[in-house]
Amino acid sequence: MNPVLTDIRPDTLHRGVKMALDNGEAASVEAAYALFEGYRMTIGVGPGAETSRAVQSALLTMVNTGRRALLGGVEVTGDLETPLLTETPGVGATLREAVAALGGRPASTRNPAAPTVWLGDGAPDGALQVTFGDWRGGVFPAGEGDRLAEGPDDIPAAVLAAALAVAEIFQQVRGNPMAGEREVGLSLWDPRSSWRLAPGPEAWVAPNKLWILGLGHLGQAFLWLLGLLPFAHPSEVALTLQDFDRLATANDSTSVLTRIDQAGRLKTREMAAWAEARGFQTRLVERRFAGDIVLGEDDPRVLFCGVDNAEARAALEDPRFDLVVDAGLGAGPQEYL
Repeated sequence: MNPVLTDIRPDTLHRGVKMALDNGEAASVEAAYALFEGYRMTIGVGPGAETSRAVQSALLTMVNTGRRALLGGVEVTGDLETPLLTETPGVGATLREAVAALGGRPASTRNPAAPTVWLGDGAPDGALQVTFGDWRGGVFPAGEGDRLAEGPDDIPAAVLAAALAVAEIFQQVRGNPMAGEREVGLSLWDPRSSWRLAPGPEAWVAPNKLWILGLGHLGQAFLWLLGLLPFAHPSEVALTLQDFDRLATANDSTSVLTRIDQAGRLKTREMAAWAEARGFQTRLVERRFAGDIVLGEDDPRVLFCGVDNAEARAALEDPRFDLVVDAGLGAGPQEYL
């Protein structure tokens, strides 16, 4: 029995399971967990992963997000006996070790009963091909489109493509008849344009000081991506992490740097430990954001906001950051996409 079933509360319930209950698909918590335990996926890794940090970043992202959304599990086939090129904390030194540490299962053969996504060459019929390049990422049915250039350092695009792949598989197992049979993509540089026609700039610079407000779904996703980037000197990256809340069991289903055994601990402390293990500097602000912050000379001038309340968002301009990036999520089971 799932351990959560012995302690059913809003802060312990898997968020996907809650969606099935809210939609009326399942008549009980037990039935909802059984439904989600039938959801699974296979990831196939073709040649090239051993030399591409971007391919490895896409793979780790799919495993990390897939095991949280699909309780039946994520299996990975392909050559995983290759050194890990990312500096992801706590996952080992090889792709096989990283896949296992993030909750995936290395497998020798592909499960024909599970939908398959594919990285690189050799995608079989019926698989969903993952592709990325510069600022663009997407998926399409294998054999029905062209892959992008897939540069080895196109990491934001690779993570985007990986997220779209898991989202498409999730919709497929949830019964969307179009999911897995269509091309879906996005340009990070120009989301309004056709993703295949909006490549964006070739060169870019990440700021070495960032203020991250909110360390739940979005804040942890931002840290995950930041940790995958190939900083030459990560010790020169300074992060101010702001949150006041503690992790709950339910966060394991939604937040990519959270484990169930961290429940009850402050988000700031756990995320700082992860960031420092990656080599970054951290400062903590453990109170609600009310717009009354007075920025000092050494404080970051770029704010990434991932909070879910209107009051904090209304005060984002008050401290006079040079740039504020405000991200949000859909509300409820009908708007999660």
